[in-house]
Amino acid sequence: MKRAFLLRQQRAVDRRDKQAGMALISVLLLIALLQLLATATADRLVLTLRTTKNMRDRVQAVHAADAGWVLCIKKLEQGSAPYRVWTEQAEPAYWRAPNAFEGNGHAAFNLTASWPHAARPPQCLIEQWVMAEQPDLFVYLITVRGFGSSLNAQAWVQSISLLKHAVWRHTWRAVAERPSATQFQLTKRS
Repeated sequence: MKRAFLLRQQRAVDRRDKQAGMALISVLLLIALLQLLATATADRLVLTLRTTKNMRDRVQAVHAADAGWVLCIKKLEQGSAPYRVWTEQAEPAYWRAPNAFEGNGHAAFNLTASWPHAARPPQCLIEQWVMAEQPDLFVYLITVRGFGSSLNAQAWVQSISLLKHAVWRHTWRAVAERPSATQFQLTKRS
């Protein structure tokens, strides 16, 4: 009887040890799952913050380009804006050239000395399109580049302005992406 009692006690102790082991494994699995959940949440938060910052930069660049366009038009109408004469029959394409906005001898000009919360002030490039068949019509292709808080956040807007008999007419055309050197070379060949 004493032996049966000891066996029952031994089995109870064994069951408790097994249950304690299972409890430890269950708690460790739960902790690992919570760590994975916390890591995934932190990654999603970082991604959301980056996306928000990029969107804010993009919106800021669009507003800078839009406001820069207004300043550029005012300078053109006042006669104080420099422009580049485009003599080819095809639409002006110098704005696509890599050195049109950067580098030595670039034709674009800064519209202000600085711009709030932007890496650079907006830049404007004006190309006068000479049309031999209509000597009293002056056509200007205006390209404005605005910046966000980094140089990579850029927005480009473009319009065509017409001057005929001292009357200005402006039309809008948005540029979807910044030009590349390849685009300029393809345009020059055709």
